[in-house]
Amino acid sequence: MRLKFPLFVMAVALALASSLFGGLAEEIQVANTISVEQLGQLMSISQVGSLVSFLTLPLIERALGPHAMLVVGIIGSGAALLGMGLSRSIVLFSLFFLLNSVMGYIYITSNTVMLVASDPKRVRYSIPLMHLIYSVGAIASGWYVTYLKNGVWYHGYLQTAALFVILGVILAFQPTPPFIDRFAKRPQRLIDSFSLLKDRQFLAYLLFLILANAIEFTNVVYPFIALT
Repeated sequence: MRLKFPLFVMAVALALASSLFGGLAEEIQVANTISVEQLGQLMSISQVGSLVSFLTLPLIERALGPHAMLVVGIIGSGAALLGMGLSRSIVLFSLFFLLNSVMGYIYITSNTVMLVASDPKRVRYSIPLMHLIYSVGAIASGWYVTYLKNGVWYHGYLQTAALFVILGVILAFQPTPPFIDRFAKRPQRLIDSFSLLKDRQFLAYLLFLILANAIEFTNVVYPFIALT
C-alpha cells in the first residue's frame, strides 16, 4: 500500500511535465534558437526515443527487473528534464529531449506492473484511479503553464525535475512487492521478448499508438505556435 501513494503522486508530476513542451513551445524556440521545422523534427526524435526504448526494453528488463526499471526511468527522466530546462542550444535540447523519451517509456512500462503488484486485490480500482489522477494533473497543468509563461519558463523544467528525482529516491527505498514475480515473469530467451511482433493485431495496435502520439504532438505544439 505504501508504494501506491508515490506512484499516484508521480502521475500528477508526469502530467505537469508532459504539458511543458507544448505549452512553452514559444519560449523554448527563443531560448534554443529553434525554428518551426526543427520543432517538428524534435517531435520525430521523441518517437525515435520510444522506438529505441521498445527495442531495448527486453534487455533492460532482464538486467534490472520492474522495480529498478521504475526508479531508473523516473530519475533518468528527471535528469533529462533538468537538462532541457538548462539547455540553450538545439543540440543539447534535442539530446535531453531524446533521453526524456527513452527514460519516460521505461518508467511508464514498469509503472503499471508495480502498481498491480503492490495491491493485486484492488487492481480494478487502482488503474482507473491512476488515470483519473493523471487527468486531474493534466487539467491543473494549464494553470501551471500559464504561471510559468508569466514568470520564468524554465523553472517548470527545474521544478518537475526536482519532483521526479525526489519521488524516484522515495520509490527506490520502498520494498519490492512480494507478488512482483507473478506479474512480471521474465522470458527464458531474449527472442521470446519480441514474440508479440509476430502478432498482426499487436502490430496494428502498435502502429495506432505511433500515429496517435504523432497526431497528439502535432495538435498540441503547432496551435500554440500559430496563436503566439
